[in-house]
Amino acid sequence: KIVCYLGSWANYRRDDGKFLIEDIDPKLCTHLVYGFAKLNHNNKIAAYDPYLAYERFTGLKKKNPNLKTLLAIGGWNEGSTKYSRMAKNASSRKTFIDSCVEFLQKYGFDGLDLDWEYPATRGGISEDRKNFVLLLKVFLIFFQEIKEAFSSRNLMLTAAVSAGQNTIDQAYDILALGKYLDLINLMAYDFHGGWDKVTGHNSPLYDRPEEEGSEKTLNIDYAVKYWLRKGAPAEKLILGMPLYGRSFALKDTKENGLGAPVTGKGMAGEYTREQGFLGYNEVRVMKENLNYSLNKLSL
Repeated sequence: KIVCYLGSWANYRRDDGKFLIEDIDPKLCTHLVYGFAKLNHNNKIAAYDPYLAYERFTGLKKKNPNLKTLLAIGGWNEGSTKYSRMAKNASSRKTFIDSCVEFLQKYGFDGLDLDWEYPATRGGISEDRKNFVLLLKVFLIFFQEIKEAFSSRNLMLTAAVSAGQNTIDQAYDILALGKYLDLINLMAYDFHGGWDKVTGHNSPLYDRPEEEGSEKTLNIDYAVKYWLRKGAPAEKLILGMPLYGRSFALKDTKENGLGAPVTGKGMAGEYTREQGFLGYNEVRVMKENLNYSLNKLSL
């Protein structure tokens, strides 16, 4: 399985940074996920922006009939508080699920990707861990009822989940997630960035010899093995890979390797315009025009 996410905000970027739905090759991926929708104050799914390109997105299946298109709801900027409030009682869970099903059917999506970042953290409550499972369970019941009533296709249910051990332990009943989800999309990136005190790989495969304590958990190898050890089905666990980089503002430009002291995030890229973040297109330009070195310790 190859699951690809589209950040719809790429449509608003300038010049060569603009990326449209029509720029997607629908044969590169088995699953395409449109990010993001949001949760409104009535506990219903809602469009995040006026772009509303959902039918153009799901229409890519005309070029690849085997393609599955999903809608992601949530994301980092949405936080956790609204989702915690929605998930804590049966009535609001049903309201949310009803609205999601209607939304998916209206625009022809094949499923929903829950990107709640994260249960029991960032303004959530400890009961979120249990309530998230209840939400998934009711989703599956509704999806099955719809299939039987309308002889329709199966709707998929997936979730984007954390790769950080502390968050994993607080947020997820991994055995239950493995039971109720079709895919578990592991966000194995943003292990390091301009929020740290020193430089580090965005998505390191392994830890480095000099790392200690919890630092040794901030890598792909540890995160994947931890999810598997806790009971995640290997056939459902999808490894997320970033097609972007994290940049840093160095405290001393002469000290510029891994673990070098930083003062914060690097300057914004020409197209993405976000401090500490560089898209793949921006990294390619820098690679062609600037000197760089490759550190293989974490690869």
